[in-house]
Amino acid sequence: MTTAAQRKGDKFEVLVRGYLRAAGLPVERIPSGMREDRGDLGGIEDFTFQLKSYTDTTRAVRDGLADLEVQQANADTKYGVVIYKRRGKTDPGSQLVTFELWQLAALLLELRNGRRAGG
Repeated sequence: MTTAAQRKGDKFEVLVRGYLRAAGLPVERIPSGMREDRGDLGGIEDFTFQLKSYTDTTRAVRDGLADLEVQQANADTKYGVVIYKRRGKTDPGSQLVTFELWQLAALLLELRNGRRAGG
């Protein structure tokens, strides 16, 4: 039996997955309950995706980044992002993404040097 919070999280994962797929990215939901959590979405090389659908966005960022650190280590990926629900916005493309500055710098350098990042 699932809780209301689990259903809300599942709905948000499906929403984000659908958006990224429509953009041409081959993302898949990662089944929950794995011994070593590797994030919520997979399918993009070198990326871990942690999703949070909390009412409190400060908590979503704090908890999301803490979870992401563990998940990214488990998945052995270069980059990790937290995607979290933006209150009052139903468009999946209007949701928010947070990751650490060092990862942004590494990703931008990779793009600038002509290597494909994340796919």
